[in-house]
Amino acid sequence: MAGGTSKYQIAEQVVFNQQEDTRDRRGDITLLINGMPVIHIELKASGVDVFEAAHQIKKYIQERKFQGFMSLVQVFWAITPEDALYFANPGTAERMNSAFFFHWEGRDNHIIRDWREIIDGESRILSIPEAHRMIGCYAVADKEKDTRYKRRQI
Repeated sequence: MAGGTSKYQIAEQVVFNQQEDTRDRRGDITLLINGMPVIHIELKASGVDVFEAAHQIKKYIQERKFQGFMSLVQVFWAITPEDALYFANPGTAERMNSAFFFHWEGRDNHIIRDWREIIDGESRILSIPEAHRMIGCYAVADKEKDTRYKRRQI
């Protein structure tokens, strides 16, 4: 990154490349850093299970919507007003595994489900050093032994 001179952009209702054998699709929100798509967010309405948003992402991956330029997306967020999950881009739908879906956690390790608490400061969310610190913390987590997380088929 360009050390403070990066440009952050938000694209809403991104039209994905249409494939001959798939429907025309629009993603909800894509965050771009220096013109490159880095984070994609799928939103669902109140009362809808957050895993429905994750399933929508899986469908887009199956339909090859995250290929080419959109393959640069590194992180997906599935968000409802009541819950939020994030996970790394698995590359293929077959590699999606809910054991690697994470809830945002506060400093005292309590799960934060309200997305307004997660985006509690743009500088913290978009801080590259903070992102690297987070990745380091979560990369060593052993979700198989952590009973707070249950596997769910999407």
